[in-house]
Amino acid sequence: MKALITTTPFEIEKSIYAKKLKKLGVDIIFNQKNSKFSKNELISFGKDCDFLIAGTDKLDKFVLNKLKNLKLISRVGVGYDNIDMDYCNNHDIKVTITPEAPVSAVSELTIGLIFSLLRSIHLSNDDIHHGRWLKYMGEDIVNKTIGIVGYGKIGQSVRKKLKGLGAKDILVNENNKKVIKENKNVFFVSKNEILERSDILTLHLPLNKLTKHFLSKKEFLKMKKGSYLINTSRGQIINEKDLVSLLKKDHFKGVALDVFSQEPYLGPLTNFSSCLLTSHLGPMTSSSRIQMENESLQEVIRFIGNKKLNNQI
Repeated sequence: MKALITTTPFEIEKSIYAKKLKKLGVDIIFNQKNSKFSKNELISFGKDCDFLIAGTDKLDKFVLNKLKNLKLISRVGVGYDNIDMDYCNNHDIKVTITPEAPVSAVSELTIGLIFSLLRSIHLSNDDIHHGRWLKYMGEDIVNKTIGIVGYGKIGQSVRKKLKGLGAKDILVNENNKKVIKENKNVFFVSKNEILERSDILTLHLPLNKLTKHFLSKKEFLKMKKGSYLINTSRGQIINEKDLVSLLKKDHFKGVALDVFSQEPYLGPLTNFSSCLLTSHLGPMTSSSRIQMENESLQEVIRFIGNKKLNNQI
C-alpha cells in the first residue's frame, strides 16, 4: 500500500501515526518542494497510491481519473471544495476531513485581525519599519455590533471569544435549522439584517454553490460605509473584483483577508493600505497543525483496519 502526503509542511518524522502506518506496510511519499503540487505532479506521485493525505490541492475529475488505486482522500483541514465529490461518490473513494483541529487557531486569528483593523496595528508597524512615527485613532470593540456569518464550530468559537471581550451586540446569520434550534440563546438574523447592522462582519462559511460570491457588489452596498470585513473561510465567498471596486470608493474602513480565490495571491487588493492580507495562516499554529496531521493519518489507519471513519463526508 502507498500513501501520498500532498500538503506541506508536514511533520512526518514526529508523528506516531506515520510510524503506525509504516508498521502496517504503507509506503509514505511526501511533498518535499515546499509548495503545492501541480496537476501533473499529483498524477506522477499519486498514480499508484491507495491514499492521499491532502491539503487544498485541486483534486478534480482529470486528476482523480488518473489515480486508479485511490481509495481514500484524508483532508488535512475542514473544507473540501477542492475535491470533485461527485467523482469520489461514483467511484467509491472515501473523503474525510479534520473539523475539530483548526477551530481555536482560526477563531484566534479572526479576533487578532479584528483588533489589528480597529487599532491600525498593521499600519503602525509598517510606519515604524519605514522610519515614520504616526498616530492612529482606534476604535473599541465594546461599542461595536459584530456580525458572524456561518455558525459552525469556528463561528461558534469566534462568538464565544467576542462575548468574553464585551462586544456590544453579536448577530449571527445561519441557514441550518438544526443549528438554529440547538442555539436558542443566539441572536439569529437574516442576511440583509446582518449586512445592514454590522459594524464588523466576519465570514465563517464553507464554499459551495450556494456560498460562492456570497458577498458581491449588491451585498457590499448594503453594509455600513466605514464598516469592517473579515474573511478567514474561503476566498471565493467574496467577489474580489467587486470588493476592489468598493475599496476604491473608500466604502470600508478596513478589510482583513486570510483567504483568496487564487493562492498565492498577488492581485489588486495589495494596492490598498486599508486591506490587511495574510497568507492563509488560519490553521497555522503548531498545535493545530499537528492535530490536523494526526487526525488525517488516523483516518487512514481506521480505513485499513476496516473501522468506521470519524469524519467522513
